Amino acid sequence: VPRPNTQLFVRYGDTRLNLISATKVRQEPPEETLRGTPRIVFRTDQTASRAAAHLAATMPLRFRRDGAQIFVRDPDGNFVELRCAPSRGGD
Repeated sequence: VPRPNTQLFVRYGDTRLNLISATKVRQEPPEETLRGTPRIVFRTDQTASRAAAHLAATMPLRFRRDGAQIFVRDPDGNFVELRCAPSRGGD
């Protein structure tokens, strides 16, 4: 039976946090998988190019850019999605 993923939205001042949870427990995906659920979603007003350049320069994490979204998986297997939505212009 198809079910929507549970989503939790939290806002504190200008900071928003969105957690998307899977509908059932599954075996952990292969290490090279960078996109999955549950995941934490962050939104930034940075362009995707700028955010990707910052990640590449400062983080020893693998990531994948898909348009205005960047998907990251940390060494513990947690998934993070960065949604880039610049207020002016874009890429």
